[in-house]
Amino acid sequence: MTLRSIPSDSAIVFDIVIPSMVVPNKKQLTRLIAHEIADVIGIKERILAERLNEAEKQNPSAMGDGISMMHLPMGSLQTALNVFIKLKTPVDFGAPDNKPVDLLCVFLTPEREGPAYLRTMARVSRLLRNAQICERLRAASDEKTIRTILDQSSTKLMAA
Repeated sequence: MTLRSIPSDSAIVFDIVIPSMVVPNKKQLTRLIAHEIADVIGIKERILAERLNEAEKQNPSAMGDGISMMHLPMGSLQTALNVFIKLKTPVDFGAPDNKPVDLLCVFLTPEREGPAYLRTMARVSRLLRNAQICERLRAASDEKTIRTILDQSSTKLMAA
């Protein structure tokens, strides 16, 4: 797992990319997400997992077509953290189309930024509505390939 940060006005950037996460259900997924990123943002795993679960209950993140976009505003964050996760086996998120999720984006944002995160989420949503891009992401097996697909695709999206 590599962490990187680029200003939000450039191409869509995922600070963390996890290319193959294995979990049996959504609750375990939030625990594993918390395990992967808690140290990066300086919060206890248990607290982050609880906050992710609560956010998911209040605002379900499944969009359909195997895609989920979670958002969690956090008062303790100084800058946003965007995470892309590809699940090895899809997990039921109760999506509107009943398709299990295998491509997941998690957006952790500073509370003080208010709705500024919506621009990033809208851009990622447009990107992931492209079936060809999703096919390529699902076929990718490593972080470098996933980053390349996301970088090239988001650059083309911004040029359009």
